[in-house]
Order: sequence, then C-alpha cells, then structure tokens
Amino acid sequence: MEKTVLIKTDNLTLCYGKHPALQTVSLDIREGGFYGVLGPNGSGKTTLINVMCGVLKPSAGRVFWQGRELRFYRRRHIARSFAVVPQDCSINFPFTVLEVVMMGRKPHLGRLGRLTDEDLGIVYSCMEHCGVLDYAEKAVTSLSGGERQRVILARALAQTPQVLFLDEATSNLDISHKIDLLKLIKRLNTRQGVTVIAALHDLNLAGMFCDYFIYMEKGQVACEGPGDLVFNEKVIKQIFNVQVEIDKHPVTGRYHLTLLPDSG
Repeated sequence: MEKTVLIKTDNLTLCYGKHPALQTVSLDIREGGFYGVLGPNGSGKTTLINVMCGVLKPSAGRVFWQGRELRFYRRRHIARSFAVVPQDCSINFPFTVLEVVMMGRKPHLGRLGRLTDEDLGIVYSCMEHCGVLDYAEKAVTSLSGGERQRVILARALAQTPQVLFLDEATSNLDISHKIDLLKLIKRLNTRQGVTVIAALHDLNLAGMFCDYFIYMEKGQVACEGPGDLVFNEKVIKQIFNVQVEIDKHPVTGRYHLTLLPDSG
C-alpha cells in the first residue's frame, strides 16, 4: 500500500533578486521515507529544504503539509511537526547540554513556559538516544564538533517531529561521527517512523542510508526515484560529471560507489 504524502511541493520557484535558486520544483514526500537530496554545490539543495520546512517563502508555487498549504499553519504548529539539523549551529553561550536539549520542547509548552515531568522525560530520552546524557551538565561550548552535533540532534528530536530535515548536517564531522549520526537517524526512521529529508554531499553515505533520491541541478529536480532506479552510474555521471562504479552489498543491500581513475 502506498504511503501517505506528508509534504507536497507544487511548482516551487524562489529567486534571489533575478537569480532563480529554485525553478518549478514539484515533489511528493511520503510518510516514513529516508530521502537523500543530492547535487553539486549551488544546485538548490539547501534552498529546497528551507522552503519545504517554512524557513523561506517561495516566490511562486506552494508547499502543502498534510494536504493544507504550509503558509496557513502557525509557526508553533510547524515547529511541532518539523525539526531541522543544520550543517553548523553555533552556540557561543555556555548553556549546558541539558538546557540546549530542553529548548526543543519550547513549541509544546503552555503559557507559563514550564516543562512538565513528561517534557523532561522526553528530553532525557532524546539525550540518551543521542549518546549525550553523560554530558547533561557540561557546557555545550566545551564539547567536540561531533558531540555538539549530537546535542543539536537531541534538541531536534525533543521537538518530537514527524519530519526531520538535515541540511548538510554531517559535512563538518569526521567519517566515524558521520556514520554514527546517520545510523542513529536511520534507527529513528525505521523504528519510530520519522520521515527524514537529508541534503548530503557524500554519495557513499547517501547510498548507505537513503531509500529515495532527489537530484538537484541548477535549481531544478533533474531526477528522482528509489535507489534501484536512479542511484546508478548513468545518473551520477549526468549530475556530477564523474565516472563511477556502483555495487550492492550482498548482505545489507546498500550501495557502494567507487570513483574510477579516469573520472572527470
């Protein structure tokens, strides 16, 4: 049975001055998917994510959330439904890890802005899931980059979102932290049904974790579909102008990409 469409974009266009950053982008994002948004630098990946989650307003076209135009929802409702983990989230004030993760509950608080026992339970559970519970009383400014990114993820999860957006969220991490973070997000996707939309640079990581691929090129969707149809040598050559060989792991069924020597 085909899954429910959560987010629908209809002919999205966004211009910065006269420069079109997005052009007539139409997509269906279905419940429970792990979507990889791929493309060269400047292809529109970040802009697409920012429009889909309501951070940017399109110049033309519409975004729908559960069948209703996103612009008709209040910011609080959007913050309860969507969470974003950016590439770099600078926190310069020495908040404790606990204080940072508690910020994720803000959209759910009542008029007095007080956390209930239920809210605190969610906060501690998210810290435990992300492996930062032991750092609860530490200043977030004292943590390594990988540790801080897990704190930001815990804060996003504390929003209890239905959709998690990752905007190059692993770009500044070393390979072990990248894999750890994406494994955690994949577990949330498969076990809790959180829909994930991730802009990624690393094609091998995309092949390991994503189920559906959206290729951006010059602000347009050049190609989209499940991995068996679009994660292949021909599409990668078309979008990135590199020659690759793609294999499937015999046990996991995940993709592995090898850059060929004569590529470029």
